[in-house]
Amino acid sequence: MADADDGNHGDDSDVDDNHDDAAIRGGAVAGAALLVVLVLVAAAAIYGVSSSSAFDQTDIELTGVTFTDPADVSAAIEGAKGSNLFTLQTGPLEAALRDLPTIDSARVTVSLPHTLAVAVKEREAVMVWKVGARRYLAGSDGELFARLTEDTPEAGVGLPV
Repeated sequence: MADADDGNHGDDSDVDDNHDDAAIRGGAVAGAALLVVLVLVAAAAIYGVSSSSAFDQTDIELTGVTFTDPADVSAAIEGAKGSNLFTLQTGPLEAALRDLPTIDSARVTVSLPHTLAVAVKEREAVMVWKVGARRYLAGSDGELFARLTEDTPEAGVGLPV
């Protein structure tokens, strides 16, 4: 007996195509769900780190200071004390340091977990100006910008008086 033609040519392939499309859609949905979960986990981690006291600023590492009083540097960056280092903006701190008369430039960086690294470049002195027993450093613009004390005698060595 000959096979009868029932008119259902290709029905099995249509079922397979529909099954493949459903599998692809299911994989895409699973991938999107995983992406959403990863984004939420990352957001929670960022929130946790930025609000944790584990990264609060407690220490200062100061370099480049010869005649600038470290207490003046500390006062200039006082606003950072206790701030979370992940959210701290260093630009305003650098500007405050540049406002000190002895500082030419400053760079403030974060050193985890608790430290602000402050590197300053002091103004260049061209001479020592002596008034009685007091001695001051003068810049090339003629401005007196630092008083020399017993703690900073080397700052004026080799400069004309």
